[in-house]
Amino acid sequence: MSGTPRPAAPPHRAPASLPHRTVAGPAGRPGDRPRHRTDDDPADRQEGRARHRADDDLANHLEHQPPHRAGDDPADRLVVGVGARRGAPLSEVLELIRRALAESGRCPSAVTALATVAAKAAEPGLVGAASVLGVPLRVYEAAALAAVPVPGPASAAALAAVGTPSVAEAAALLAAGDGARLLVPKQASASATCAVAHGAAPAGDRP
Repeated sequence: MSGTPRPAAPPHRAPASLPHRTVAGPAGRPGDRPRHRTDDDPADRQEGRARHRADDDLANHLEHQPPHRAGDDPADRLVVGVGARRGAPLSEVLELIRRALAESGRCPSAVTALATVAAKAAEPGLVGAASVLGVPLRVYEAAALAAVPVPGPASAAALAAVGTPSVAEAAALLAAGDGARLLVPKQASASATCAVAHGAAPAGDRP
């Protein structure tokens, strides 16, 4: 990435009980997902084909990866924080996540959750991405995300739209838990944002 590197944020200190809820649970790996419905409208068919291509690309990548990359600890949390404009295409969200994970050096199969702001709990592109990855989508109230220190600049647009100046970075850090660090700061596409954070799972959550 170009430009002057941003200073790393200190390890995140999570509250004892994270104020989150899960709105989409694991739905199996991409081979088990239902087929996308397309209508007779040519634009709908084109969007459906784009979704299939993005899903299949990620599915093929997942199928050729071990459950955890060499050096990954199954007790760790690898969380992708995501934000999106209304109607963000699933294919775009998946491609952004794929690029961020490639930059982090981690496998998609090592992701334990996606995380976002409560206002985006029902956003189809985010719910669909969690389904493709086979992980839960955890959502947090805007006030909880606004209280998380992040290295990236505050977003006035996000603050006005959903009530917090950071969605992707704050959600990734909050969901990754106590001591979490950003592996990849906020990445953006035309309609979505994402960031990757890593943290140690509480002892009670470890395999």
